[in-house]
Amino acid sequence: MIDQNMYYVNSMNDKKKYFDWFEQFINTVDRKFSKTNVEKFLTMWVPTNIKYLNSGQIYSLINMLEDILICSNIKNMKEIYSLINLYKAEYCRIFKAKQTIMSLCENCFVGQNPAVVDLNLYRQSVMKKRKRFNNYIEGYFSIKEINFEGNIVLEDLATKKIFKILYNPELLKYFRLEDVLKVTLKKNKFLIHWDIEKINAYYDKNALKYLSK
Repeated sequence: MIDQNMYYVNSMNDKKKYFDWFEQFINTVDRKFSKTNVEKFLTMWVPTNIKYLNSGQIYSLINMLEDILICSNIKNMKEIYSLINLYKAEYCRIFKAKQTIMSLCENCFVGQNPAVVDLNLYRQSVMKKRKRFNNYIEGYFSIKEINFEGNIVLEDLATKKIFKILYNPELLKYFRLEDVLKVTLKKNKFLIHWDIEKINAYYDKNALKYLSK
């Protein structure tokens, strides 16, 4: 039944790109349009695989899932509908948070060499050189504290070590306790805090149940 419903939505929906994303995901699981699978897709697959979504793209993605839900006629439709609409709001926040961090990371690289032409190549070159040093840590980190005077406290999910990150207080409005970041941290040479050198993904707290397995 899921195959028939997905085919119907694909043919009627002009946002084929978003349908293709969901099909890529559903092919890795049991191909059931269940609450568990929808949550995995929204919580983990999209933030992991999609660099950024603006408000219009978020709306189109959510509409695609709602179309499949309407065609599916399953028992717990209300629960899945509530879950889908939760992420309509959450995505606006978490992708804004990720974009903010990415922007600061890019400005950091440009600041080291204002004459750089190809930012991606320059970033790759710098990162290769830095792998020789031990003051870089990469992994999944959960936000444990948000101090609105200008910092957040991250906990490494693997080691439980704590890291303090300084931020402009105005930027902290996008962060929430227990949000999860997949990032590379850099030890500040002259201060006790750390900086986010690179961000790969930003998740809401629901990601913790999947990352802890």
